[in-house]
Amino acid sequence: MTNFFQRGMAHLRFGAIAALCMFGAILSTSGAATAASPSLQAIGERLYTSGIDVSGKPVAAIDMSGQRVYAPQFHCIACHRASGYGSREGGVIIPPIPGPILFQPRRPDRTRAFNSMYFQPQTTENAGRLYQARTRPAYDRASLSRVLRDGIDADGQRLTASMPRFVLTKKDVEALEAYLRTLSATPDPGVDAKTMHMAIILSDKVPAKTRQMLIDTSRVFVERYNKNVGSERARPNFSPMYRSEFVSFWREWSLDIWDLKGPEASWPSQLEAYYKAQPAFAVIGGAVEAPWQPVGDFCDQKRLPCLFPLTDMPARQARDGGYTVYNYGGLPLEARALAAHLSKAAQRPRSIVELVSQDAGGILPADEFRSAMAVVAPETDIRSVSVKEGNWRAALASALSSRQAPDTLVLWPGSEAEGAVKALLEAAPALGRAYLPSAAEAAAKQYLTGTPTADKIRLLRPTELASVVNPHSYRVRSWLYARRVAVDPPEDQFQVYYALSVIEKAVMEIQGDYFRDYLLEQIEMIAESNLNPGVFPTLSLGPGQRIASRGSYVVRLDASAPGGVVADGEWLVP
Repeated sequence: MTNFFQRGMAHLRFGAIAALCMFGAILSTSGAATAASPSLQAIGERLYTSGIDVSGKPVAAIDMSGQRVYAPQFHCIACHRASGYGSREGGVIIPPIPGPILFQPRRPDRTRAFNSMYFQPQTTENAGRLYQARTRPAYDRASLSRVLRDGIDADGQRLTASMPRFVLTKKDVEALEAYLRTLSATPDPGVDAKTMHMAIILSDKVPAKTRQMLIDTSRVFVERYNKNVGSERARPNFSPMYRSEFVSFWREWSLDIWDLKGPEASWPSQLEAYYKAQPAFAVIGGAVEAPWQPVGDFCDQKRLPCLFPLTDMPARQARDGGYTVYNYGGLPLEARALAAHLSKAAQRPRSIVELVSQDAGGILPADEFRSAMAVVAPETDIRSVSVKEGNWRAALASALSSRQAPDTLVLWPGSEAEGAVKALLEAAPALGRAYLPSAAEAAAKQYLTGTPTADKIRLLRPTELASVVNPHSYRVRSWLYARRVAVDPPEDQFQVYYALSVIEKAVMEIQGDYFRDYLLEQIEMIAESNLNPGVFPTLSLGPGQRIASRGSYVVRLDASAPGGVVADGEWLVP
């Protein structure tokens, strides 16, 4: 795999002459935040994040067409993001505005502008601004007011039309200034002068094989990364005036294992102890074989990015933001995809019996499925039946022998997938159509393939079909083999490798601005790049999105097909 040092060198050779005469856009993050009253900061934060002014009303803005619009269509965070470090898209560059940058004079500094120059095509106007050697004085309240209201910056230059002109009172500007002076003012924990600390979260419920795979894959990736960093640090002045300027930003990674033991209720205190002993800048992957909720809550509390854990039970807030980024939406996604599939069927089911295991793997998707069906097929009668541990045979026989026998069964077996599948095999004569989650696929292939029951079974499959191969998967497999890491199981292992690759590239992008929100914002931009090793058909994240793959297939068993299943319809994004 081409690493970020090689990519950076190629870009710098291409733009070396231009880069030598180009000055950076903004000052570095040194400097202390100016004190302001908490209430004023809070009002400024609300204005920045929600577009609500001092009086509690939506702020009015004039857009590039001259129309007056209101929040939430236009407010600061939409473009400048939670970190204040802005973004870039389609040649449009949104500059950084944290207090330590905005309220200091601009000096020559090319490092922040580097990625904007070489990783995105630029409009003529933006290219001119990037390459132009220009300084500016520090912003103060008067110049901040002018740039927000009139679009004139501290140096008297008119901003592009993409920056709205806001209708703000003096008090609004004062509150916003108070908040901006605190925004990304102090680098987040987990990074020092030489080291960036990363963590893997594992519980004692994780199978030994999965645990070893997670640790081994991460360890060899970090070893390779650190060798590259060491090589660059050994030659600090090898290329004056361009590539050497980036060496000071590179940090070796330190990988810590946060082992969780005992009941889930004790996990927050264990995580707190690990964090207190040595904060991590980010958590890479991880697995707990239980709902991610307590870990997700902890990461949100600490504003700690937790990147692509192996879980099918994401935290409740996964669809609404938070600091955990998931590969896919887990069992709740499968439940919504099934509801979408049934609602679009040529003959919708009239009655459904939902058999539910009494663990989290059963209850969580069952609740989501009923909620989704109430929206997309409210006329369908759904009866939910709780199944005691080890009682699938009796529960299934009871459901099929009743006077109100359903035309469709939905099984959420949780940790008892094998028992549920064996019960289906015995119930074949009375069975109509039955649906199972992806966790039951292995058992279904083992016990049902080639039997009369197979034609009656459908499974959810949120991963790519075996008949579709992503070329990048060969590259990842070869990389692992070359480092003597067993590729087993490949789907989980490729997800771990993807998480590591994404954070490597994101760390390159933030170039020393060690803020966790900024890291997450870069991951949102990177997720849909060519790093996807093919476990999921597509991976992408929009601003604030935390689920990278948001669809699923419904499949049927077929012994002659690659992987033993074929799609029963198109990829569904509920």
